Amino acid sequence: MAKSTITNGQDGASVRSALNTMFDDLYIRHPGYIAGNWYMPFGHVSAAGVSLGANSIRCVPFFLPQPVTITNMGVRISTLSAGGNIKVAIYANNAATGRPTGSALASTGNMATDTATIVSAAIAETSVVFTPGIYWMCSWADNATVICRSQSGASGMVPQLIGTTTEANANTAITSTSLTIASAQTYGAWPSLTAASFTEATTASHATIHFKAA
Repeated sequence: MAKSTITNGQDGASVRSALNTMFDDLYIRHPGYIAGNWYMPFGHVSAAGVSLGANSIRCVPFFLPQPVTITNMGVRISTLSAGGNIKVAIYANNAATGRPTGSALASTGNMATDTATIVSAAIAETSVVFTPGIYWMCSWADNATVICRSQSGASGMVPQLIGTTTEANANTAITSTSLTIASAQTYGAWPSLTAASFTEATTASHATIHFKAA
């Protein structure tokens, strides 16, 4: 592996270049996404979850280390809800607020929660190409019964990637939970989240999304 160093007297451009190379060396060692393969978000660990709650968009951030085109997304249902539905989406991150923003970049329609199994659906958008960066994976259920596999409390993506204004949420004493942000929204078409209000929940009350690359 090539190594970069910074020495006294380097100009700003060369320092930035060296820092970018160091960042690549340390953090972006991902081989790239293979068309046709399914993936978990980079750095996430699947674990038991809790109820998503009805009419509440639940989101956690994730990092894409390489460009990828996403065609399908899904979740693993661990506790069914007969006659219910769930849908998932990916939103952009507002770097200034550390919250999801804008309209959904990629989203599914309804996926039935009738069976405790893995479910997925094609995204509604066409040819969605994601560049490396931080995004939000969001899940939305029309009932308070369904439970999906969630992010492990050991992952800690919100305090690690986004941070929190609540000190206790940055280093929770509950090792089995992970920080989730939630926005109360009546179940329906995916809304813009630019002006949405969010609360933090120290429970694994979201669904970890898996996705298919093209």
